[in-house]
Amino acid sequence: MMVKSGSLSGSNTVWTLDTTDNTLNAIVLGPDFGANGGKILTSGFTNSGGTVTYSGTNYTAGEVAIGRQYTMSIELSRPYYRDGNGHADFDAWLGIRYITALYHNAGYLKIKTTMPGRTDRTKTHDVDPVDARGHVRAWHNGNSELIVTTLENDNPKPCTVTAVEWVADYLPGAQASLA
Repeated sequence: MMVKSGSLSGSNTVWTLDTTDNTLNAIVLGPDFGANGGKILTSGFTNSGGTVTYSGTNYTAGEVAIGRQYTMSIELSRPYYRDGNGHADFDAWLGIRYITALYHNAGYLKIKTTMPGRTDRTKTHDVDPVDARGHVRAWHNGNSELIVTTLENDNPKPCTVTAVEWVADYLPGAQASLA
């Protein structure tokens, strides 16, 4: 991704890139574009590998971010209860109540969960402008042995997840085997 200011050539906006990468396929308008700040352009322009040209519209009011769209997807490992010494209770039963993702400079994030016998659930965080810091909480409850949690961003808006927290009910391993 690179941040650029455009110039006007006739009725077209032209950005000269620092690279000849012709796979860059998204333009995000910066804050100088007022109400359109954060708007994502994925069509209406050509990338000739070094020059991006947007036809028929003047986008020279400020800086834009030019980059490549892709899907960031991370499947989280199963959470385990840990005692005061940091030892995991592998036989414990954990009933997930909710999941919280803490983020930094995020405009878009999905928390997705799947579990056999349940409808897939998705909590989406989508804001303009980008939040400097915050959290997204998904009330996706279920058995920690069966629930699969994925963090995803399929949007050009940035997203940096700094921590994930599960809140759960806990039944120690010895008692869980009796249940």
